[in-house]
Amino acid sequence: MRIPFFFRYFFLVLTFGLITGCPNKVEREQQIRDRAITRNLNLLLATRQCRSCDLTGVSLEKKNLEEAQLEEARLDKAKMRGVRLVGAKLRGAIMFGADLREADLRKVQFGKDTRINDVRFQRANMEGVELSSIARRVSHANFESANLRFANLDNLQLEGPYSRSKRTHYYSVPTGGAIIRNADLTGASLRGVGLGKADARNTNFTNANLRSANFEQADLRGADLNSADLRGARFNGAIWTDGRKCKLSVRGSVFFADRIDQPDMIACPTEELCRQARCGSRVSSD
Repeated sequence: MRIPFFFRYFFLVLTFGLITGCPNKVEREQQIRDRAITRNLNLLLATRQCRSCDLTGVSLEKKNLEEAQLEEARLDKAKMRGVRLVGAKLRGAIMFGADLREADLRKVQFGKDTRINDVRFQRANMEGVELSSIARRVSHANFESANLRFANLDNLQLEGPYSRSKRTHYYSVPTGGAIIRNADLTGASLRGVGLGKADARNTNFTNANLRSANFEQADLRGADLNSADLRGARFNGAIWTDGRKCKLSVRGSVFFADRIDQPDMIACPTEELCRQARCGSRVSSD
């Protein structure tokens, strides 16, 4: 029995497609998306405007995007090391996992819907930036050696990476604190900021407003708290600037574990006052 020509032709086309690896639906959609991202990138570089654009994973290292308009743009995992974004508009932008190391972010306009989880801000210039209006909880925050002089971080909850449940595969519990070591927060406003378990070694908090800030179990070794406002701040179990560990159940002042004959409420905002107290043993440096 002869096989009709139509069926023979269809069989040959199908066989050829399987052999040559004809893209499936998912691959075609990805190719379309990649082409759209490339178009968006070219538009941004040509006009510095790309509102609501998908720029996932693009490379913008050391580009000059001063005053760029990127409201509601998608910048997940974007490579933006050393980028100049002075005065850029990032309200509503989603930047999960973006690399902003050494970026110039002065006067950047963030908004309440901006997402900066897992963003790397090491050595970024964020002087005077307003971060208090973004999403309150920021996970895997890394501001190591960043310039945050006179920045506003009021009420932000800066946390470390989240642990992943083996049963549900959801990330739920932070495994550590934010990283702000060696950062310059001179004159910054951090009222009510959450820095529990944070690595704040050698951080400069000179003249910073730290009222009601949470430093529970934070590491403050080498930090400069000169003239900082610590009223209402919590240091339960924190490692103080000279390596002594603070007593538990402390609010508003700094106490040390071995103090038993001193008044319960004695402010300890400076090293000079701390040295007057009978303090616990120093925590060893790592």
